[in-house]
Amino acid sequence: MNENAVSHRPDYKIDISVRISDVNYGGHLGHAELIKITHQARLKFLSEFSLKEDDLDGAGIIIKELLVKYKGEAFFDDILHISIFIDKIEKASCNFLYEITKNNDQSVATVLETMLFMNYKTRRIVRVPKIMFELKEKSKLLVG
Repeated sequence: MNENAVSHRPDYKIDISVRISDVNYGGHLGHAELIKITHQARLKFLSEFSLKEDDLDGAGIIIKELLVKYKGEAFFDDILHISIFIDKIEKASCNFLYEITKNNDQSVATVLETMLFMNYKTRRIVRVPKIMFELKEKSKLLVG
């Protein structure tokens, strides 16, 4: 995971608090819950542009690969500051990079999702929808 490969300006930012149900037996944010939080952040990002992950120009998002690099702990009631970068858009895939910090910019994790897009009616993988390229451009205005 090359976190330095993205621009320094995120495509979207959101704050999400750690709920008690997100805390595991170790007393900190559980790994499965971290992924649910990144999913929530992605849904909020898409909804800012009235988009739904199951219908992007007729295609839905499929997560092909997920890489998590833990850098610190998060606890109940911590506010997670999540920056999303549309890292790379290729012919048939797209990468979202999440930089997650808390409090005074203490790093919690970096998450990289490689997405494919599926036409659910035909059950076939399709090219990256045009709307994803437009989202990258529109998001500059939102965060900028």
